[in-house]
Amino acid sequence: MNAKESANGIIVNIANRDRTDSYVPPAMVSLVILAYIIIMLRYYVLTARSFDGALTPAQMFNIMSIFVIGMALVLSIFYLLTSRNIKHMQRESGLRCHLIDYAEAMGADVGNLRRMDSEIREQEKVRSYRIRKMMLILPAALGTGTLFFLDLRIYGAGMMILCWILSLIAIFTAAPALTTAPRAHEKRTLPFYEEFNRIAPRIGTDSAGFERVLGVRSFLLFTVISALTAGLFLPVWAFMAFNDMNRHFMEQWYFEDSVIRSLRRTFA
Repeated sequence: MNAKESANGIIVNIANRDRTDSYVPPAMVSLVILAYIIIMLRYYVLTARSFDGALTPAQMFNIMSIFVIGMALVLSIFYLLTSRNIKHMQRESGLRCHLIDYAEAMGADVGNLRRMDSEIREQEKVRSYRIRKMMLILPAALGTGTLFFLDLRIYGAGMMILCWILSLIAIFTAAPALTTAPRAHEKRTLPFYEEFNRIAPRIGTDSAGFERVLGVRSFLLFTVISALTAGLFLPVWAFMAFNDMNRHFMEQWYFEDSVIRSLRRTFA
């Protein structure tokens, strides 16, 4: 592949980032979670005050409905995060290949770039993310089916416990990786872009630096704080999760825009 074809591949890849690197307002997600938590706590307090030893069918249905809505809300947020990470990693993997091809076509030694790209691909296996994404669907689907197809007076409590267990399994399978994913991804890919910038002057490319912008996130610490605050920390957790990836996107877009400007000058 010659330099111009490789440059076109870079330009096309970056042009498609609007389809993969979706910017999600973290405050919007946090407000939705906070509103649900407040509604849920208020309803449960009112139900506890009027409880006379047995739940009516209407109360059981309402409790199950609130539970399913909350479960679906949390799982849908994890699903969105997982989908966004997969799309971004796939696009960025293609971008690295085009950058390597371009540098090689311009006569640079790309041995280190190929080695780093291979290591990133080995560590970021999309298949494992897809498995986690599918696991997030099952509890929500089961809970929704329970609401409409089972007698809640007989099966309500048991199905709620089963859905709760499946939800915990799904969340604890996906949440640790998603909490730490933005920083881990940044840590893996940053050396690649630093190496590309090191050889950039030799191939006539003027690309911006790709800086580390994300802090450390602890899934265990966030879980403990969420439990101690009766879930009120969850909106903060969601804000961090979405904001971290947004910040990574913006940092990468800054680098990509500088590459595009340099290629346009070269092939003008």
